[in-house]
Amino acid sequence: SLPEIDSSMWDKVIQRVDFMNAKFARVMINVEDYFNGSTYNWNSVVMQRLYKILDYCQSRGVTVMLGNWWKPSWASSFTDSRFLTAICDLLNYLRNSKGYTCIRYYNFLNEPNGEWMYGENPPDLETRWNNWKDGIIALHNMLSSRGYTNWVQLVGPDTAYQDDWVDRALNNLGSQMGAYEFHIYKDYDSQVYNGEIEATVGAKRNLINSSTQSNKHLWLGELGMKEGKDPIYDCQPRVTTFEYAVVMSDGIAQVIRAGGSGVIPWCLDDAMHLASSDGTLKKWGMWNSLGGKTVGTKTYPISDQNLRPWFYPMSLFSKFFVQG
Repeated sequence: SLPEIDSSMWDKVIQRVDFMNAKFARVMINVEDYFNGSTYNWNSVVMQRLYKILDYCQSRGVTVMLGNWWKPSWASSFTDSRFLTAICDLLNYLRNSKGYTCIRYYNFLNEPNGEWMYGENPPDLETRWNNWKDGIIALHNMLSSRGYTNWVQLVGPDTAYQDDWVDRALNNLGSQMGAYEFHIYKDYDSQVYNGEIEATVGAKRNLINSSTQSNKHLWLGELGMKEGKDPIYDCQPRVTTFEYAVVMSDGIAQVIRAGGSGVIPWCLDDAMHLASSDGTLKKWGMWNSLGGKTVGTKTYPISDQNLRPWFYPMSLFSKFFVQG
């Protein structure tokens, strides 16, 4: 597990996100962080971290897209009633007991199209689609029966590389989906500079506009560039470079110009994710809050806490392309 972010480190995170004037956040946890299949624990270590993030979002007027990384090991399927009940009970607890009205969207699963989400022996792509679709329908039915759809909307498909799932969700899940979002990663910078991102987002936006759902938002739940990525640890050393700031800025400009409602860059802070049990962090962030700390067998230099070049254009986008 990751070390705790102490109060001085947390204050620095808050200062930086305040500087960005961020107004939209994707916040992901696992059901196992609060429910083991039979008992709820609203005071777990991860839940305490979640409350700090949601306290910030509530106090600053930040809209939250809450989500679940993946199906828990004890759930038999994406439609397992215990799994879906745990999600609904979480949303009820966070809104009605804790008062977090900032939670407006729920993202059922991370990249449900991906073989990498299934581990060994993943099912074929069509089965993956049906798994996710059936889960969305079942979850929406439960949310609706409880009256929660008045204040939280399902979004997705949250896919990476299967962009056609946006089309399929639009055509098959129009009554369940409150908005649409997906992920874009480009293997090469040249794929950004040739306008592929604008073409992809623009095509999806036009499809939504020409449907009966033209009022629904479309955004990128993740955006990142893979050229130069370390494939073993899923790290991007280029985040420390001027060039990475340029290519990310270009990509975001394309999303805006294509009619996208927003972009959530992957990611804010290296300290969010372990890449390996040896303490290697997934280096994709605008800084590393664990700079100067030892994680597992890895010690990170104090300079890792410094802001990286791409923080600055990301902040300018957030400041000047304001909500609405």
